[in-house]
Amino acid sequence: MAVLLFPVLPFLLLIPWHFIALHRGLARRSDVPCVMSLSEGVLHVQRGDERKSHALTGVARARLARNENWTESKMLEDALGLFAANGREIVRLPESATGFDELQRELDARGIPIEHVDVSAPAVLD
Repeated sequence: MAVLLFPVLPFLLLIPWHFIALHRGLARRSDVPCVMSLSEGVLHVQRGDERKSHALTGVARARLARNENWTESKMLEDALGLFAANGREIVRLPESATGFDELQRELDARGIPIEHVDVSAPAVLD
């Protein structure tokens, strides 16, 4: 029995690592493109057919999570999370989203602190 589980054991041990990386701030990779735009202090996020708007006045802080591994994960990607004053995450935006740099410049201009977090994401699962 143990001989049968041994080849699968390393992959089973990496599953919690995947969820910890998500919890620390990385985003799941998606084939659906994410497009952001800013207008009059409102962030508009469109993912496929879904469109949401978030007022930047409600953002107290931001967290930029980056994968610190030397290999890139095919399941997770770097992301910017925007948080309200009560600590609730408003939205998590992947770094591959169109308009990402513009949003970072707007957050800097508004004086919203961006916390940089290095997260180790599993690449062996890919």
